[in-house]
Amino acid sequence: MVKKILILVLPFLLLLVFYFSLKDSKTPMSSESKIVVYTYSSFASSWGAGVELQSQFLAATGLVVEFVDIGEAGVILQRLKLEGERSSADVVLGLDQFSLATATKEQSWKSVRVPSVSWDLDFPSSDRIQNGFIAYNWAPMTFIYRSGEVVPLKSLKELIQVKYNKSLSLLDPRTSSPGYIFFHWLVQKLGVTGVQDFFRSIKNNIVTVSPSWSAGYGLFTKNQAKLVFSYVTSSAYHWIEEKNKKYQPMYLEDALPYHVEYVGILESCKNCEGAQKFVDFLLSPLAQKIILQKNYMYPVIAGQKEGTPFEGLKPVKLFQPVHEISRSQIIEVWKSLQI
Repeated sequence: MVKKILILVLPFLLLLVFYFSLKDSKTPMSSESKIVVYTYSSFASSWGAGVELQSQFLAATGLVVEFVDIGEAGVILQRLKLEGERSSADVVLGLDQFSLATATKEQSWKSVRVPSVSWDLDFPSSDRIQNGFIAYNWAPMTFIYRSGEVVPLKSLKELIQVKYNKSLSLLDPRTSSPGYIFFHWLVQKLGVTGVQDFFRSIKNNIVTVSPSWSAGYGLFTKNQAKLVFSYVTSSAYHWIEEKNKKYQPMYLEDALPYHVEYVGILESCKNCEGAQKFVDFLLSPLAQKIILQKNYMYPVIAGQKEGTPFEGLKPVKLFQPVHEISRSQIIEVWKSLQI
């Protein structure tokens, strides 16, 4: 009789054990053990810096980082604005020096506690900490080309004189951070009328204007364009990953614009302590080396470039932007070109 009862009850007990184990496996992770980071596609992708940073941060702290792919960095603030109080983000990673003023107007942010680090002396000290945000990588920007296909420019003015018929890949400043930096540089250097004259002169050189850096750079790597405005450090990607030294930056005589990316903690963070630990980790030598190797931008702390192919990149003069020119003014100038 006992044996019969066991035969009947045992499957039921096993089913209960399975049910509760399944239920536990679906229980949401507590906010104390997870940090939600909104960032851009190339950082969050399987080949970006995010995957390895997740793994190393988990090993170091026991905390899980969830990277949420927002697309282009230029739309992160729009996403936060649309979500409002429903946003689950603790950290925003990827806003640049031109986005911070808008970010502080539209959202409330905690002032990030700055870890004790040795800053890279090549990185401008004025850009290290801005409006409570802290920089985690940066890079000068210029035209990238393949040696043997075009004659490298010596100055921006030569782009008007040299006929690169349907060879130039540009980026839309409304949706692409690198595209905005390029156009802001031109407006500040040439003035509104000068920019209009400039684009009339190079109109036949442009293949297309892409909405994102990845799309615009993709045209270049697929040989549909012969030069593209990108990071000086983009060349190092081809040197390291493809063993291809044909890809080179144009070292213009002009002072070059540069891109700084920042990390910030939202006032509405669910795991504020974990968010600060993640910021501290981002500026550690381990994380900075990962960013150098995966994001292909310069680290902000010293001692990471030595002994790497990045040492083969020449130092450049840096162009200091005037932030008094508003984003809306820059975009209005762009629209007037009707490209």
